[in-house]
Amino acid sequence: MAKSSEKMLHDPDIGEVMFRKSLRSRSISIRVHPVKGVSVSVPFWVPYSAAKLFFQARRGWILETMARQREKYKDAPVASSEQIEALRRQAKAELPPRLAELAGRYGFTYNRVTIKHNATNWGSCSAKSNINLNLNIVRLPRVLQDYVLLHELCHLRHQDHGHAFHLLLEHVLTDNLMRLLDSADLPAASAQPCSLQRDSHAASGISAAAADQLPASDPVSNHAVDQLSASDPVSNHAADQLPTSDPVSNHTADRAFALSIARKAAASKARYPLDYTMTRAIKQYRVI
Repeated sequence: MAKSSEKMLHDPDIGEVMFRKSLRSRSISIRVHPVKGVSVSVPFWVPYSAAKLFFQARRGWILETMARQREKYKDAPVASSEQIEALRRQAKAELPPRLAELAGRYGFTYNRVTIKHNATNWGSCSAKSNINLNLNIVRLPRVLQDYVLLHELCHLRHQDHGHAFHLLLEHVLTDNLMRLLDSADLPAASAQPCSLQRDSHAASGISAAAADQLPASDPVSNHAVDQLSASDPVSNHAADQLPTSDPVSNHTADRAFALSIARKAAASKARYPLDYTMTRAIKQYRVI
């Protein structure tokens, strides 16, 4: 028996609501997250119709909670309509080609891709193999952009977030991350041995030899690592900035960020270290 399954419901006021069945759930519960949006955890034996009734009964509470969260983060920087449209044009120009490139590399086939301005998620994949991508993705470092795209591509084969899904995701994330690092043209002088834990990365595929190629003392990379530990991820000022138009600066920042992700994943004891590390990293970015 599958350990989880999911269904998406669109509410006109709340947005997309994820209903997720799991063998671990003992009762229906609702979670409201300022970035991830609203999700409903449903025991496997409870029908979706009952979960939807529960959601409707708690709809007022959900809207109140969302209003409180908006008030809490009201002072966070807000993009203008011109910036949003600029992001939309950039996303339409950059994301579909990159999605096609990654799909071709790893053998995925999807129906169509749509760029949306969602407030609750970075992307989604429907049962009809249609992929929706948030225009905010282009504000992320390249390694996190690819993370969102690969996450949705993996849902073409596994609609849930079970073990098989995570194994596939870790495989493609590992290969893609190593490709990004290989193409970064890192200075030979900075490739110093790095002391990392080497006994918990079978799922991610980051080997001890690969970890040793990551710089042990890279001030730019270390700064990027520090950004991951910000105490307030939603209002973090650095994460809220729109991307610079300087391609050289973007390349340097993307290189440093990819290195920081690789180093933290190599040291992680999580079951799925790359997914865990990138999930934590992406929480630092607020959709606008």
